Amino acid sequence: GSLSAEGTLTGLTAGEGARLTAELPLELSLAPFAAGVPESAPLSAALRWQGEVMPLMARLPVDDHRLAGNADIDLRVAGSLAQPELRGGIVLSEATYENFVSGTLLEELELELAAEGDRLTIRRLSAEDGSGGEISGSGAFAVSEAADSEVSATLAFDQATLLRRDDLEATVSGDFSVEGDLGRLLLTGDLTGDKIEVRLIDNLPPSVTELQVTEINNGETAPEKEEQVSTPMEIALDLSVNLPGRVFIRGRGLDSEWEGEFQIDGTAESPSVRGQLRPVRGSFSFAGKTFELQQGS
Repeated sequence: GSLSAEGTLTGLTAGEGARLTAELPLELSLAPFAAGVPESAPLSAALRWQGEVMPLMARLPVDDHRLAGNADIDLRVAGSLAQPELRGGIVLSEATYENFVSGTLLEELELELAAEGDRLTIRRLSAEDGSGGEISGSGAFAVSEAADSEVSATLAFDQATLLRRDDLEATVSGDFSVEGDLGRLLLTGDLTGDKIEVRLIDNLPPSVTELQVTEINNGETAPEKEEQVSTPMEIALDLSVNLPGRVFIRGRGLDSEWEGEFQIDGTAESPSVRGQLRPVRGSFSFAGKTFELQQGS
């Protein structure tokens, strides 16, 4: 047998709701009673929606992020549970993304994500940083375990300001890529710092102190629950960072410019950083006297 469903989800945003249709194979047994979806039987499903994404984002627990723009979703699924076949895609246009923690701003954001068989392909990704810099990207993500490489993506930066914080602002150029599967990813990149400014400000945001709480029931300490330990994803690093000057460290009497280079290897959990940072010029004012930076690293 099969299970068919068709419906419209409304109220998320203004305009037409999301339309969903699905037909799933269904196996039923009365003695004993059991129901299940066979993995090899054919299935079909479709999701269609157009609208503004900001009202939808407001319903999600992502207070540190803002995304506005127009979305066009047309996704279809065929094949089986064991080997799904995707068609259609997702288009995000005239969008703006902002991260309130890092200060990252992406304007004129355009994203075209195509569903092709067992893969999701980024056909187009482009954005501006609000200051003349540009970001572009491409990639593919496998949704089938039979695929050789589940993740392959590249980002390119052209004088893009990625950080805009009170204490740090960074503009970079270069490329950054991710390859691998869900068990192990390799991050490679060759980045150049166009301008980096570190501000030694006096008032940093207050930190939050974590309190240990012991639950007591009837005067007895509740038994501790066993935590489920999941195997973390291994992320290997191979990053080169070139800083040809224009690294400014200012504040608390220090006014300086630096240059250097770094190689970052190891893993994201245990990175290995090699390189050095050298002063180009600078001065330090203390107790009414000014000291010039001569050399060092």
